[in-house]
Amino acid sequence: MGSSRRTKTIAIDFDGVIANSDSAKVAFARDELGLDVSEGDMKERYFVELFGEERGRGLYARILESIYRSERMLETPMMPHSREGLSKLRAAGWSCAVLTSRSGSLTDGDSYAYWAWRYLQEHGYEIEEGNFLNVNGRTKLDMCLALDAHGLVDDDYAKIAPVIAAGLKGYLFSTQTNRGAEEEYPAFQGIRVEDWDHLVRMLLSLPEEA
Repeated sequence: MGSSRRTKTIAIDFDGVIANSDSAKVAFARDELGLDVSEGDMKERYFVELFGEERGRGLYARILESIYRSERMLETPMMPHSREGLSKLRAAGWSCAVLTSRSGSLTDGDSYAYWAWRYLQEHGYEIEEGNFLNVNGRTKLDMCLALDAHGLVDDDYAKIAPVIAAGLKGYLFSTQTNRGAEEEYPAFQGIRVEDWDHLVRMLLSLPEEA
């Protein structure tokens, strides 16, 4: 797998694509809150449906705080082959930028973004600081356009839909929470990828001009 391919940029979401954050949230909800919820339920809207507006939002916010802004984040499992997949893409000439909706500074130990950056460092992901970008008031589409990216890999179809509308590629990374996306979004135009091996094969098979 050489590096003769002309450099391209692929934007990659952090939670749900690199870090298996939903599994950590489920474990916290079960062990600390006594809630019997599945990974497929680990979205705020599902908590609102299950527990009502006030309690649902409060419970989900507590789970996020407890995982995203603490040492627990560092114990979150990696998505299988995510680290190796990023290395293969770089070896083939791709520039890989990690985009996250997490807010805050990379140097503020109380911010969501800080703990995502720490995670990448602690687990040996070869991502330079300049290729780790949090939105901080921008959209992921804005960031993809600024990067001149080929497309965005995300586990939330709502995040890739604007990217697709702008003429870029939108790769929906399969998780339990997005299994019904094709039915939920009638105008679904994403490219579903089942795992990191599938994503790498797909990107490396693209023609040079893609």
